[in-house]
Amino acid sequence: MAYLTTWAYILMLHFNIAAVVAVYWKCRSCRGDPEVSNYINVVARPRKHKKSDQKQQQQQQQQLQQQQEQQQQQQDQPTVTVQLNTNGAPDEDTEQPVFGTQLSMETAMCVGKVDQTTWYMKLSWMFYNVSFVSAIVVTLVFFGAVYPNLSPEDKKSSLGISFEDLSIHGLNTLLVLMEVALSSFPVRLVHALYPMLYGLLYMVFNISYWSYDPKRNVIYEGMLDWNHPLKCLILVVLLVFVVTPILQITHFLFYKLRSLVFGRSARLDSTSSFSTCDV
Repeated sequence: MAYLTTWAYILMLHFNIAAVVAVYWKCRSCRGDPEVSNYINVVARPRKHKKSDQKQQQQQQQQLQQQQEQQQQQQDQPTVTVQLNTNGAPDEDTEQPVFGTQLSMETAMCVGKVDQTTWYMKLSWMFYNVSFVSAIVVTLVFFGAVYPNLSPEDKKSSLGISFEDLSIHGLNTLLVLMEVALSSFPVRLVHALYPMLYGLLYMVFNISYWSYDPKRNVIYEGMLDWNHPLKCLILVVLLVFVVTPILQITHFLFYKLRSLVFGRSARLDSTSSFSTCDV
């Protein structure tokens, strides 16, 4: 539990969470659940049909302009009013003009602004983002700093790298890269905050673990040894505030590349009725 590798693999349990969420929503979609249909229609399509969105926005602006012109023309005419209270029932104290165009436009705009993403989707999204950065950090730290300092006895295979080292410290990066290529999770640059907080949390744990026995509880000798605090602080600052943002930018570029490839393939697929959505 003291090793960063263990923490990284615990985070990769989000694969199971994402699979459960995907199967759950697929089952609801097959049953014709209206909430799932509304989520696909309201949230998914605007992200994949940018040109149609611009046309819709232009049409909405034109309708709003026509509405304003109609309101100016109707100023000299009697206005149809209804009386509403806070519960939507008739009330004698409140009078509001009702225009059919206004109601339809406001309803459409409000529906488009509703956050349809559930809490468990957001949780899976956060784990997805943190696991990508943490897995690559584990691989870089082990093969870049820890492995070169191992004794010859610890380098068991003839190639210098044992199968155990490859499977534990290299397979995790391969898995997250495959997930980036195959999943539909969006990536945001501002979400670099989550892996940065995760890294700081591990450092707090590492310091606490070391403080119980400063001589024996050194997890990464020669690299993360708090008996030499200045060296450790420099390493922490580099990993958390330099390497992590760079990895997040790389993650974002992978996401953009995946979206570009998907967008081109979707345009070529004329038999498809609509594109799949970002979850």
